[in-house]
Amino acid sequence: MSAIQRSLPLLLCFLIVACEDTSAPPPASDVCFTTQVQPVIDAGCAKSGCHDGDDPDGHVLLRPGMVVPGDPSQSRLIKLLTSTDLTVRMPPPPWPAFDSQTINTISQWIDQGASTYACTSPVDTTVVTYAVNIKRIIDVYCVGCHIKQVSGSGPILTTHARVKDEIINGHFMQTVEHLDGYVPMPPGRTRVSEREVELLKTWVRRAMP
Repeated sequence: MSAIQRSLPLLLCFLIVACEDTSAPPPASDVCFTTQVQPVIDAGCAKSGCHDGDDPDGHVLLRPGMVVPGDPSQSRLIKLLTSTDLTVRMPPPPWPAFDSQTINTISQWIDQGASTYACTSPVDTTVVTYAVNIKRIIDVYCVGCHIKQVSGSGPILTTHARVKDEIINGHFMQTVEHLDGYVPMPPGRTRVSEREVELLKTWVRRAMP
């Protein structure tokens, strides 16, 4: 018996073990759940008074039929986010609807299997402007409260000029970063992700274009 023949059983054993190894992480998808999907769902849906930790049905993504891996069209989450009926749409008024970019990202994540495996990738700071990436952060985390002037609402943050003015003359970054001595924003358990804070800091350093 040759050395190759003697080693075949051992090789087959290694292959079987490798195929049955469930500890290996799943293949990475183009959309990262922990950095692109979870933050906007937590901010837009799992906030206090909505689908938060006190919701008896648990996190919104865990509800039956909310996410059908591989099929965005059958996922109730997409139907709720895109509904034109304001009594059905999520997030409900006065919170702003998710923009098309965010909905497309969530749809792509579902289409790719809706994996919740944690992934990391460098933050792309090639282009950081209000229109490209900052407005979405403000809309998701801030505009639900800071959309009109009412008692206790604080500054209105619906335009580039208003956000820029609050950063220059107010305490926007200090509250977003939850620094000691400042009221943390947004209130409740949801907070702006570290990646989005990095984008905000980059935008501020570049004179808030």
